[in-house]
Amino acid sequence: MLFENPSFNIEEFPNASKPSYTPLQNDYIMVQLFNAILLYVSIFAVIAFVALVGINAFWSHPILYTMLMVVLMLALLGLQVYLIMAGFKYKGYCIRQHDVLYRSGLIFKRELAVPLRRIQHVEVKRGVFARIFDLASLHIYTAGSGSVDLKIPGLSLADAEKLMEHLSQTISHER
Repeated sequence: MLFENPSFNIEEFPNASKPSYTPLQNDYIMVQLFNAILLYVSIFAVIAFVALVGINAFWSHPILYTMLMVVLMLALLGLQVYLIMAGFKYKGYCIRQHDVLYRSGLIFKRELAVPLRRIQHVEVKRGVFARIFDLASLHIYTAGSGSVDLKIPGLSLADAEKLMEHLSQTISHER
């Protein structure tokens, strides 16, 4: 048997249709904002504790350093809030006949496709802030991976459960 490996001209490929993405729930912005604020408050608390209690011997002006850290943390939090708000409109998902798509990214755009026949199992997860806003994330696991291959956050709980049921039935019929 002779091995062949012909090259293809990209002009000969069929045109891929642009999928119609479903946007995430608007409340997901609040979940992301609360997570960011919690992170920055936690970091600030550690820095303030170290600056005021632990390292007085090394710093001649711990209050000044703490205030500088507050300004820096607020600037970083402001940047994080901007990135969350501006990047939200680029996030979306699409469930098609043979695959699941998810896109995200403001600066680094990312589009991920998972073929349905590769899906091993699907689960719905909810964090603390997501439960407050009645939101959930759909986690999709594929063959050959022990971690989440595709995570669709910011779904309403009802939609996440419907999608989980649909995908579970679809993958059970394909086997």
